[in-house]
Amino acid sequence: QWHLGQVGVPAAHEVTKGSPRITIGIIDTGVDATHPDIAPNLDVSRSVSCVGGVANKSFAAWQDDDGHGTWCASTAAAPENGKGVIGVCPKCQLAGIKAGDADGFFYSDALVCSFMWAATNDIQVTSNSYGADPWVYACKDQP
Repeated sequence: QWHLGQVGVPAAHEVTKGSPRITIGIIDTGVDATHPDIAPNLDVSRSVSCVGGVANKSFAAWQDDDGHGTWCASTAAAPENGKGVIGVCPKCQLAGIKAGDADGFFYSDALVCSFMWAATNDIQVTSNSYGADPWVYACKDQP
């Protein structure tokens, strides 16, 4: 976990490791709810898929079909439990907010849905590690 040292996480952990009152919404390709670095801090009730622009709380809908969202979630808030890695905020909660489709595209409707979901579901922080697809894909009728 050399990358955590690059951004000062060990020093930050000396001050705080976060709080379960804080939920980080991982807006990405979904999360693997069974992953040992994710499951202990995952709030399933606030996890959702926004692919297609409409919130879908079905468990299967927000599962990670790429792996990137799971990696981001573990970096953000993997618990300090002796398994795998430790996250930047190991005492924080996680919510998976899937915005990337199975082909790896992040469309505007899914991103708007994701931010609206976070705002209306008491998710204080969002993690955003993606590139939004260009205007031409979202608004084909607008040159």
